[in-house]
Amino acid sequence: MRASTRCKQYGITLVELMITIAILAIVAVVAVPSFQAVMANLEANRVQSTMRSVIQDSKYRAFTNRQRITICGSSNLQDCDAQWSNGFIIFNDLNINKTKDLAEEIIKKHSLNLKHGTLSWRGFGGSALFFQPDTGLPRGSNGSFYYCSSINLNYRIFLSNMGHSRIEKLISC
Repeated sequence: MRASTRCKQYGITLVELMITIAILAIVAVVAVPSFQAVMANLEANRVQSTMRSVIQDSKYRAFTNRQRITICGSSNLQDCDAQWSNGFIIFNDLNINKTKDLAEEIIKKHSLNLKHGTLSWRGFGGSALFFQPDTGLPRGSNGSFYYCSSINLNYRIFLSNMGHSRIEKLISC
């Protein structure tokens, strides 16, 4: 009598592989929009806390160092422009022209690189805001930052004449 010598083969069948891929595809379709919403929410919270912190820090720095501190949007983190979504720079505005000149040193650079929304400044004094050296207040430069999100998570950071900020949710931008 001859003994049966069958090898046991390990592996998966084509049907099992197709079922697994289908389940993974369904999970991905459900998870990706939720993941994007979470990332957009995290970005909105990061921008909100960064801007409030920068406002308070600039107010404090202007008063304690007796410097006119200017904050302006900057696409290249070197020069002022209206591109707040890329980032912004903070500098001592020696000649009070709200523009960063060669003689003026950048105090801080903040790169935002927003992917789920845009940030803009709308206020008195043009596209930059500044804090006075005698009081640290944004006298003549009050206004609001507007964050407009791709998932309708919009808000406004209002800056008062006294340098206080508050957050208001917006229905639309």
